[in-house]
Amino acid sequence: MLAQGESSAADKKLFITTYKAYAKYKRLEWEPPTVQVADKLPFIPHEEEIDQVIAGYGRKTATFLQVLKET
Repeated sequence: MLAQGESSAADKKLFITTYKAYAKYKRLEWEPPTVQVADKLPFIPHEEEIDQVIAGYGRKTATFLQVLKET
């Protein structure tokens, strides 16, 4: 199931980690398979996108967010 599923590598690793903890709790013998997860770059929004989000808030919150953005 795990090897042939269409899940991403990160989902498979999460499932393996969860089942490994369960097997340890139940004292089951289980050798987990190894899964390679490629590191992805984090999403960094453009300045225009940040400005649009800030503009969507009220005066007080927008002021606070603008100060956070500029510092």
